[in-house]
Order: sequence, then structure tokens, then C-alpha cells
Amino acid sequence: MLSTTVLLSLVQALTLVSAAPATSPATKRANVNPIGLGSDDTGYSSYSGAANLQWYYSWALDPWDVSGKEFVPMVWGRDSVSQVSGRTWNGASYILGFNEPDQTSAVGGSDISASDAASLHQKWTGALSQSLKIGSPAVARGSTDWFNNWISACNGNCDFDFVPIHFYGTSAADLISYIKSFPRQGKPIWVTEFACVDYGTNYYCNADEVKSFMDTAIAWFRGDGADIVERWAWFGAMPRFASAGNANGLENADSSFNNLGNHYLSL
Repeated sequence: MLSTTVLLSLVQALTLVSAAPATSPATKRANVNPIGLGSDDTGYSSYSGAANLQWYYSWALDPWDVSGKEFVPMVWGRDSVSQVSGRTWNGASYILGFNEPDQTSAVGGSDISASDAASLHQKWTGALSQSLKIGSPAVARGSTDWFNNWISACNGNCDFDFVPIHFYGTSAADLISYIKSFPRQGKPIWVTEFACVDYGTNYYCNADEVKSFMDTAIAWFRGDGADIVERWAWFGAMPRFASAGNANGLENADSSFNNLGNHYLSL
């Protein structure tokens, strides 16, 4: 038979348990100022006045003449590595790594082997003069083998805080699957180039297909994918797309945002 003292102790314990707050489910990592764009020297003139544009990059270490927007410098390739030392960027919090080192220069890649990229990454990150969150190399779609080889070559010695990726295809579902399966080492993803085009078959989506692809992808980025995708930048904000009839273009020939550009910035 339980004593009165024991009974009182049990009642007090049960009272404390019932009064304790329920454990809340894990919250998703939020997108961080996510809406971005990359631009060459022809497409940035409307950036300063774009209220919803939060960050941009130039495929280089130097910013364009843009005010009020976060600039993210890029160590594009081998030649950029020696230019990092002593540099600082006002207001910068992040820096991007090599651009498509898995691709040749003929298609816009920086063409660096995984082993060379590992040693070069350590060299430029070690030369940084300010505290920045570091991006890994950004591979083209389908180059997870290169990325895995880079991770192996790094042998735990490559500092990086996020993983930029590129995706070109005609299915937003394929993009989502690619992001989910990417070997990101537990780091957040930045989708720094994506568009509705299949370069393998040279198929460019029409305007309706582009909008559907964009809407579906970004809805997932902001929803179920928010624990993976931190930032994104559509490709692209180049006025030459208008004259080429590329429905993925966000700008008119005069570099002002077109209907799709304004729509992208509203998502």
C-alpha cells in the first residue's frame, strides 16, 4: 500500500508534466532575402528601382552601379583566385564560388578539375579579408559526380556554408527532384541559375510554359522546399533575350523589366 507521502509526490509530478508546454515541431529554415538576379553589364540598370529585388551578382568580384541591393561577389574561375586577397565588399555577407567548373569555356564554364578546384578553393577562402559565408563551386545540372569528387578531394578542408546549383530543363518537377537529391552535405541550396529551356535538344519553352515552370518552382522554394532552398536567381535578366525571342527573359530591349520580370519579382 502506497503511503500518503508517496501519493502526494506522484500527484505533484503528474501536475508538473501536465503543465509543461508541448514540444513544438521543428521549424523550417526560412528563405533568406531570396529574390535575386545575375546580370552582365547590359541588364542591371533597372535593379536599383526594383523594390522586391533583394540581391544580385555579376559573375565577377566587382559590383555594377546598383544602389540599395545586396551584392554577392563571385570567384568565377582560376584567374579570380589571385584577386581575392585584400578585397572587401561593402555590405556583403556572402561570396559565390567557381562558376560551372565541370563545364568547358565553350559553354560558359570555368573548366577546373575537381582536385584543382579543391586546392584553389582553399587558397581563395584562406585569402579572404572579411567574414563572409562561402559558396561551394556551382555545377551544371547532372554534374553531381564532379561535386562528389570535389568533396572527396577537399578531404574536409574546404570551408563552405551553402551550395549554389544551376538547372536548365522544361519540368519544374525535375528541378525539385534534382534539388532534393543533390549531395549538399547538409548545407542550404542557392539556385543561382534556372530557366525553362533544354539545351540538349535546343528547346526553349514558350511564355505559358515559362510562367508555369517559374510559378511551380518558386512556390516549392517558399513552401515545402524552404528547409533546403535559401535563395534563387532566374536566368535571365539580359535585354538580348528580348530580341532573341527567348521567353525566359525578364527584361525588355531597354533593360526595363517586362511582364515576366515584374511577375518574377512579385513571387
